[in-house]
Amino acid sequence: MVDEYAFGTNETLKPQDSKKQHILYKIDMNLSGIVSICGMKVLLIKQFAFSNLYNVKFISFPLVEKIGSCAFQNCRSINTASFPRLLSLDDRVFSGCINIETFIAPLLQFVGPYCFENCLNLSDFLAENTRMISSFCFAGTKLLRQFIIENGSTELMPSAFEDSSIEFFHSNIRSLPQRCFANSKLKWLSVPMCREIGSQCFVGLRELHIEAQQLNEQEVSNYFGITQITIYNGTFMQWRQEKPVRRQNSTLSELNLEKDEQQEQILVFVRHANLKQLALQHINQIQRSNDVFTD
Repeated sequence: MVDEYAFGTNETLKPQDSKKQHILYKIDMNLSGIVSICGMKVLLIKQFAFSNLYNVKFISFPLVEKIGSCAFQNCRSINTASFPRLLSLDDRVFSGCINIETFIAPLLQFVGPYCFENCLNLSDFLAENTRMISSFCFAGTKLLRQFIIENGSTELMPSAFEDSSIEFFHSNIRSLPQRCFANSKLKWLSVPMCREIGSQCFVGLRELHIEAQQLNEQEVSNYFGITQITIYNGTFMQWRQEKPVRRQNSTLSELNLEKDEQQEQILVFVRHANLKQLALQHINQIQRSNDVFTD
C-alpha cells in the first residue's frame, strides 16, 4: 500500500523531507499488482502519478486538494473515487477509467478538459459546488444521464458536454457556451436563469425540452437540426426562424442540401409543467428498466 510519503525516482522520500512529504510524484517503482492506494496526508498528486495501473480498484486521499494531469489515466479497475477536500482536477485525470461508476468531491471547483473522457460506466458525478467545467469533460461517457448544479456562478467552457451521454441538465447558470451540448444525448434542459445561448450549442440534437424563462431571443442557428422544441413554464419574448442564405456559385449538392434545410421546420410547443420533475421521473424509469434487464 502506498502511504503518505511522496515518491521520487526509485526511492521513497522520508518524513524529514518536510517540503515534499505531502506531494505525490510519478510512481516509478513496480506497482502493477497493487489493488488499493491510500495517501492519508497527501495534499497534491502530480501528473501521471498512477497512470496505467490497471489493477488499482480502491483509492483514498482524504486530504488531497489538487490532482495533476493524467494522474489516474487508464486505471481501468477503479470503481469509486471520493475526495472530500479536492478543489481542482487538471486535464484527463480519469480519462480512460472505463469502470469508474461514482465520483464524489463536494468541494470541487475546477474540472479540466477531457477529465472523464471515455469513462464508460460513470453514472454519478457528485460535485455540487463545481465552479468551472472545461471542454469535453465527459466526452465518450455512456451512463451519465443527469447533471445538476444549483450553483448559479458555475462557468461552462465551450463543448463542456459535447459528445456526452447527458440527457438532463439543470443549473441556475446565466449562459451556455458554444457547442456546449453538441452531439450529446441531451433531451431535457432546465436553465431558468439563462439569458444567452452560444452558437451551435445544440447541434446534432433532434428534440429538446427546455425551461429557460429569461431568454429574450434565440437565433435559429442555435437550434440547427432540432425539429421539435418544447418550452416549459413560459415562452420566449421574441422568436424568429430564418431560411438558409443561398451562396453564389453553389454546387448541385449544396443546393440540394439547402433545399432540405428549408423544408425542415421547427415546431415549438409551450407547456406549463415542472420540467425538472418530469425529466428525473423519465430517467429513473429508464434506470429501473435497465436494472430489471440486468437482473
